[in-house]
Amino acid sequence: MVIGASNGWIYHECDIYNVSKQQNVFKKCGANALEISLYVNDSKRIDFLKKGGKYKFDYLSLYINDYNPYKPLVPQVKEAREIIDAQNPSTALVHPLGLTEEYFEAMWEAGIPISIENMDKDKDSGYDLKELSKLVKEYNLGFVLDVQHAYEHDPSMQYACDLFDCMRGRLTHLHVSGESKKHKEIHSLLHKAENKDAILDFVFNVLLIKEVPIILEGHYKTTEALEQEVNFVEEELSLP
Repeated sequence: MVIGASNGWIYHECDIYNVSKQQNVFKKCGANALEISLYVNDSKRIDFLKKGGKYKFDYLSLYINDYNPYKPLVPQVKEAREIIDAQNPSTALVHPLGLTEEYFEAMWEAGIPISIENMDKDKDSGYDLKELSKLVKEYNLGFVLDVQHAYEHDPSMQYACDLFDCMRGRLTHLHVSGESKKHKEIHSLLHKAENKDAILDFVFNVLLIKEVPIILEGHYKTTEALEQEVNFVEEELSLP
């Protein structure tokens, strides 16, 4: 199983500017995939990703900053291209919020492998199936299915199934987490989530049809928490 997490949480645990230390942390936790997280206005972080060494995982995704319509487009595209040249991720994920034809064309011309994901219920766009399908087909995008976001819209998971059926050929990876109403978390550790059964059942059925990487998106603050989550998900999704 190809499974890992975002390295955003590692701010709590490890030197965010040291590739070797981060890789050791993730591998200790049993992860063989990584989603590189950027942070708005963190120029040191961006410079580090360009020059600080290459991450080496079986699967690597880059979560780029959201498109900013109030800033020039060319520097935003250039930043993404330079990080991709340094890290060579399989895909560059961006939220499908306020994206323009000009943005997609610029990314396409720069050879940036863009993916979009379905958004949560608090957004006013970025979740409609027809809207997402049109963007993916029109601009030749990849797709990341955020299972928790889909659950928020429809706990029966029919919406999640519709997303998978529609985007199966474009699916790059899954975002997997859960929710805890008790703790008011929509990206809970799955092994602590109240809706873990619904999430796991869906992911299990997806993997029966298509082998795709899993990026865990729960709120991790220690290596022990991530290791426990990786072990839990692997055990729950193992075939009998």
